[in-house]
Amino acid sequence: MKDIGREEPGYGLYSYATVINNDNRSKMFLARVFSGIPSVKYTAAQRSQTNIFYVPLKNYKEEIETEEILSSDFQTDEIGGYYARNLYDYKFARTLLNHLCESPAKEIEGVCEADLSRGPYIFAYAKPASKVTPVPPPFLFIDLSDVHERAFPEFIAAFRAQVKREDISDRAKIDTLRLRLLSIALTGADWVAPVQKAIADVVHSASGQFEKDKK
Repeated sequence: MKDIGREEPGYGLYSYATVINNDNRSKMFLARVFSGIPSVKYTAAQRSQTNIFYVPLKNYKEEIETEEILSSDFQTDEIGGYYARNLYDYKFARTLLNHLCESPAKEIEGVCEADLSRGPYIFAYAKPASKVTPVPPPFLFIDLSDVHERAFPEFIAAFRAQVKREDISDRAKIDTLRLRLLSIALTGADWVAPVQKAIADVVHSASGQFEKDKK
């Protein structure tokens, strides 16, 4: 994705790979995105059932360059490093975070008030969201700041599943993805030491209280 507001319409869900710094964690995250999520042009599912995963690009020329890199003999980690150094649009990523935290939903107020200079983050919405400000619920915000790099593939894999046909409403789509993410089982080694958290501390849902969570 090369410009804010240029998403293709009609997809079931829109997810955005958001990194803030050109550091090793960002390189590892981008490498796992490239290896774990196929290009949308190779997806056989209908657009309405596809969770498209956007990675911000600086411009169209570099998008072509990325296609050449992905089809080259580079190793996955080398691709992540090259992308983080040369192609990733960090300004776009910060703009997206600013949209989320401008008049934030109460469910993510704590996240927005905390340190957003770490990451990586994944933002999921039922419609194109890069130009929406403030962003109204429902949406998911996944904060991987305290998750060890070895566990990145577990989270990325959850975004490969198709949007269910019966998930018609925006809230149903977000709820299904949320439950899929909450089912991830991490061990103590999957956290950045000495941090020990629960998946619920990573997956933030802004959509009010879900019916099945009410007592």
